[in-house]
Formats: sequence, structure tokens, C-alpha cells
Amino acid sequence: MHKILLVDDELFEIEGLNKMISWEKYGYKVIGQASNGVEALERIVKEKPELVITDIKMPLMNGLELMKSCCQRHDINTRFIVLSGYDEFDYAKKSMKYGAKNYLLKPVDENELILMLKDIYEEIQRENESNFEIEIVSNSTIERVIQGEKKESVFNRLSFILGIDTHDKIWCMIVEPDHYESLSNQYGEEEIESLRSCIFKCIANGIGGFKNKLNIFDYQNKGFGVIITKKILGSIDIKSLVNNIKGSIKTNCGHGVSVFVGGMADGIKEFKISYEQALIARQYKFFEGGECTILFNQICDSLDKHKSLKPDQVHYIAERIENGKKEEFLLAIDKLFMHLKEKRVSPDIVKMYIDMLVFEVIHIIEEMNGEVDCAVDKYSELLNKRENLVIIELMEKLKKYAVFVHEKIKQIRKKQLTGTFDKIEEYVNNNYKNNINIKGIAKTFYLSPIYVGQLFKKSTGMYFNDYLHKKRIEQAKTLLIRTDMRIYEIAGRVGYVDADYFVNKFSKYERMSPTKYRKIKKVSNT
Repeated sequence: MHKILLVDDELFEIEGLNKMISWEKYGYKVIGQASNGVEALERIVKEKPELVITDIKMPLMNGLELMKSCCQRHDINTRFIVLSGYDEFDYAKKSMKYGAKNYLLKPVDENELILMLKDIYEEIQRENESNFEIEIVSNSTIERVIQGEKKESVFNRLSFILGIDTHDKIWCMIVEPDHYESLSNQYGEEEIESLRSCIFKCIANGIGGFKNKLNIFDYQNKGFGVIITKKILGSIDIKSLVNNIKGSIKTNCGHGVSVFVGGMADGIKEFKISYEQALIARQYKFFEGGECTILFNQICDSLDKHKSLKPDQVHYIAERIENGKKEEFLLAIDKLFMHLKEKRVSPDIVKMYIDMLVFEVIHIIEEMNGEVDCAVDKYSELLNKRENLVIIELMEKLKKYAVFVHEKIKQIRKKQLTGTFDKIEEYVNNNYKNNINIKGIAKTFYLSPIYVGQLFKKSTGMYFNDYLHKKRIEQAKTLLIRTDMRIYEIAGRVGYVDADYFVNKFSKYERMSPTKYRKIKKVSNT
């Protein structure tokens, strides 16, 4: 249902509209009424109705002033139908430039209004579908860039979608809700999605409104990445922008976030570097705690530090410690330190490499639901002894630490063993139609929710919710092709209580609506 607000200083006019039109029949829900433009603007800002039917002449703020105020705001995308008396006809025509979709002469003609409502409903639906498709393309293209895609066509496509030149100065900002794992255990998926939606809206408003929402992309299914441009910054600096967004999220969503910002990149081609630098900044949350702001340039505030750092080398060593052979990560550490020695990189940077690597392997152990205390204690020993060591001695200490955590990871993996995931997967496959969640599954198998989530990610490459949605969507696809069941019936059959929620999820994974999927498949099968 699309939200609609009725605005008129004469109550009988509003009552007449409500008696005349069965709003829900045409896809609308009346969220309220207002008797003047000031009251209406407050409702519009707060509730974001898709359509407003407003009179022209009203006290405090007239209809034209109301539309002008909405037109000047970045966070409002409301359509208007204007009501006008014969003597106000010219005035009503002027309102068209402020977004009025049409006008009606009083007394209102029922059939004429119904036709307008139908036209506007179809227009909103088309726009939503178009926006959704663009968002999918934008997110997938950003994902390709940060994964290392180097095709010129990909860079050009993303630059075009975002409306920026290929060499515009840009920054990567990551916004992450604090204590996300605890939230996931305490609240249901819809509550988490509601929080994420609120955070998204606050970020969008903070970077200039929904016209820039394509600059926002998903970060690990819990936070958001943002492509910041100089145009978005305007006359303020990055830190001021971050503070504004954090304050808005805290006020409107009731939850704290931490923000991490990479260094300035020279266009889309270099965005991956800024993204990786933001990830490095994120690791320093370990020291700062919640609701922190960490800028890469602050933690690397020395000559050419951002050019010396090579995060890919650290990622590779950590990955080899987790999954490779001892000889592989020891050789990789040798090569890294030889590079640092040849380049005469400052001792601070060398220590920064060690911190980055240690943070990564501790995070790996934590994700495996392992005991991190011993790894942290070993790291503390390394910290206590490293101040007076030369680079080669420091390298040998790090190699011993790497061997220690490598063995620790092997012990954890040995305890976790096979069979557990197979049983959980069978349980999900048998119960996907029911209201299941990760917390309930964990309770069934006497495991922690965090561990179950990690097990899904490790075994399938997907988070639990994605696995469950894909399972349900696959079953829904079969029903769409083989039966004539209605969409809401199929939604209920595969485990979705809310048909609209099912349609949104189906569209996200299949990049088309269930109706369109059914139509395409039935045509191809004839």
C-alpha cells in the first residue's frame, strides 16, 4: 500500500474524499490528515507519504508554499494532487512546477480522481522497479571494483551510474552498527532490517538526500559502505560529515555506529585502495571501542605511509596461516620483511604491519568460536619485547607467533568437525517452511548462534539468512512454474508470512518480480 496524506482546512472536504473513495481498493492507505501547510509538512517529513492531496488556500502555509518546501528538500519524494476552486485555476497551474502531478476542480469528480490515483499508482510502481534494478546494478558493480576488477568498462559504468567523473577525488566510508552480533542474537530478522533501513536513510540524508543513495552499498550484510565525493562534502570536511551522520543515526535509530574512512582515491579506478584502507582503519576499533570514528590518514599520519602499506600482503599471510602450510606463510613473512627492509620503511610502519596481521588472525580465531585469550596473551608478549628489536629479530618473533596461532587454528578446526553442519543443513531443508532462525537452530543443536552462523558461512560461503532465503526462493520458483497458486499463497507455502516481504526478497535474488518470473518461464515452456 502506498501512503497518502489529505490536506485541507475544511474538514468536510476531507470527509467527503474519504466517503467517496475506497483508498485500499486502488492501492493506497490514508495515514492521516492536516488542516494547513505547516502541519502537513511536519507529517510529510516524518512519514514520507508517496502522495499528498492538498487544497491551495489554507492558513499559515498554503498549498503552493507546501509543495515548494518539499521540492527544496533532498529527503522527500512525494507526489501531489492539487484541489482548486474555479477562481484559483491559474494559481493551481503554477503549482505544477513544484511537482504537482495533476489538479482537480472542486467539487471533485469521483471518476476523474480515480483515474488519477490509478495513473499515479502505476507510475510509482514503475519507478520503484526501475530504481530497484539500478540499485542491483550499482551494488554489483561496486562489488566488482572492490574485488579487484580492472576493466575500463566497469569503471566507466560505475562512474556513469553515480554521476561522477572517472578521476574525481573520492573516499570510502564504512558505517557499522556497534555490537551487531549481539543484536542478531537478541532480535528477529525484521527488527534488524528495520534498524538497517533507518541507518540507510540517515546516511542518504547525510550525503545529500536520496538522489545520492546509489553511493551507498552493502557491507558484509550488517553495515554500509559509502562512496564520498567532493561534491557531497561541499564546504565541510570528512570528519564533520561523519559526525553529522553518526548524530542523525543515534537520534533517529536509537543505536550507535562506528565509522571508518579510507584515504582519498583518484577516481573509481583507485576506489579499491580507499576501501582496503577503511578496512584497516576498522581494525583499530579494537583499541577505541564503540561509536568510534577512525580515519585511515590519522592512523597512518607520517610521510608516504599510505603508499608503503600493502594490505594484500597481510591478507595473504593471514589466509595462509588459517588455511595453508607452514612453509607458505613463513616464506610470505620473509618476503614482506625483506621488502620493508629494502624500502627502509619506518619502524612504526613495520609495527603497523604486525598489528594488522595479529588483528586478522585473532579475528579468524574469534570467528571460529575459539578461545582468543591465549592468542592475545602471546601478542602481549610480542608487544613487550619488540621495542628494542631490530627488524630481522622482530621478523623471527612474528614467525614464531604465526606458527603458534596456526597450530591453534588447527586444534580448533579438529574439535569442530564434520557431521555437525550436515545435520543442521538437513534440519533447515526439512523446516524452511516454518518460522526458523539461527537462534532457534543453535538451541536445537546446543550450540551458540555465533558458531552456527560461522559454520554456515564456512560451509556454504553464505550467511544463514541468505541460505534460508535462497532455499525458500528456489522452492517458490518451482511453485510459480508448476502451479497456478497466487503469489501470497506461494509466499505462505515457502515460509513467508508477509507477501510483500517475499516479493522484495524474490526480486533481490532473481532480479525480477515473481509475476515476471512466472510469465517468462511459462512463455519459454510453451
